[in-house]
Amino acid sequence: MKPSFLEKLFSPFYNFFAFYLGRLNPETAFKRISTLNIVGIMPVIGYGIFFVYFTEFFNVLFPLQLFNPAWELQTIDSLIDQSLALLIGMGFICSRYLPENLAKTRLIEFLLLKVLRCFFLILAIFFLCLAPLVVQNSFKITTQITEQVAQEQNAKITEIEQIQNQSSKITNPDQLRALAKYFNINKDDIARLSNEQLPASIQQQLFTIKSRIQTEAKLSRRNQLQKFWQNSIKMIFAQVLLAFTCIYIFIWTKFGRFGILDRTFYFRRLNPETAFRGVLTVDIITIMPVIGYGIFFTSVASFLNILFPLQLFNPVWELQIIGSLIFQSSIVLIGLGLICFRYLTENQNDTRLIEFLLLKVLRWFFLILAILFLLLAPLVVLNSFRMTTQITEQVTQRQNAKVTEIEQIQNQSSKITNPDQLRALAKSIKINKEDIDRLSDKQLPDNIQKQLSNLKSQIQKEAAIARRNQLQKLWQNSIRMIFAQVFLSFIFIFIWSKFGRLGKLDMTAYEIEN
Repeated sequence: MKPSFLEKLFSPFYNFFAFYLGRLNPETAFKRISTLNIVGIMPVIGYGIFFVYFTEFFNVLFPLQLFNPAWELQTIDSLIDQSLALLIGMGFICSRYLPENLAKTRLIEFLLLKVLRCFFLILAIFFLCLAPLVVQNSFKITTQITEQVAQEQNAKITEIEQIQNQSSKITNPDQLRALAKYFNINKDDIARLSNEQLPASIQQQLFTIKSRIQTEAKLSRRNQLQKFWQNSIKMIFAQVLLAFTCIYIFIWTKFGRFGILDRTFYFRRLNPETAFRGVLTVDIITIMPVIGYGIFFTSVASFLNILFPLQLFNPVWELQIIGSLIFQSSIVLIGLGLICFRYLTENQNDTRLIEFLLLKVLRWFFLILAILFLLLAPLVVLNSFRMTTQITEQVTQRQNAKVTEIEQIQNQSSKITNPDQLRALAKSIKINKEDIDRLSDKQLPDNIQKQLSNLKSQIQKEAAIARRNQLQKLWQNSIRMIFAQVFLSFIFIFIWSKFGRLGKLDMTAYEIEN
């Protein structure tokens, strides 16, 4: 039977995708390839991440500003972020002790792991000691915010009260009406009110302004404290979670006797058949999923901290939140990747039922996240158009204000006849001093008009460049976000589908092991 036209048309595409995207046969495809060299990259990546972010610790700490609560809280927050990166690096380092990588292990790495074990214990104690400091500094900052808002409020109210006292002494109706305009009293009301009623209306308007200042001060204080305490609670949660993760690394990294090794060859590879007889490398590998859980839940807490307070229908806030969600999702995926190491053959004996059930919950969590990303992609486009309109309007307003100012100067300069005033005006609009001295009194007005026209043209060009640069940056960021959303959505759907094939545990045959 001859193939149809459509089969002939799509056959090359089908063969291409089937060949390049189809699964390889491990028995034949990897005969001439050392896949161990690929797997061996993971711990090297881990060492790179660990030591790069370890140096960032000192960059964050210095210069020291002790007893400065704002600096201390900012530093602790930065240390939490750096610690997450250290845990990611540690997770990759632990992959060195997978059976596939043991042949590449060097003595210096094994000794370094013992040093890192103590480092993580110190880090755990450090975070637990800093948790009360976060609470103490939070109360200090709360007092500072309250005092600062109260000072600003009192300064404004004092100014209003001074104006009230001054206005009560004014008897001139024209001055009273000018004062009423200054405080935004309706023009029709000013015209309708008599000279006797106007002072009372001004006093009432000033009282309303005082009440508005007090209300705005309360809202400002509440919003600042809400955002501040959200961040503090997130920091305390992250500190406790990271501390327990670090303590787990210390407790469960069990090292036994690793036999007699030639200490002169620290950088030579160890013999996995003899060097690790007294070492439970499985206990090192079990660190990886625990680090994964720490990274996963800390990232989720960080995103919830960013999400509140909600500012719906604010395009700038919405784009910022979507960008933060994309960033946190990448960290969540790293955490999930380390969690999946729990289900290696070497780790299955350490698996708990609660973890398997959690994996089922995470399956639906990732499906919801995938749907959310797909639904948010049109919102990114919509908000980008809204931001485009806002940017265009802002740039146009600034341009029109400057052009109007130039036109006013043009009109005023055409009425000036005094040569000294014309020369002073020429200096103010930055005409070259030599040109001013060279020009006659008759030539100077034309030169001023020409310079002002050039300034108008320059303002228009600068406005066009500013608008183009802002829009270019906006749309570059939006396109990147849309691409990341679609890409992450497919990854989350893939994870959801894979987790759906886990099957069911035989609960009747489930045995609890300590």
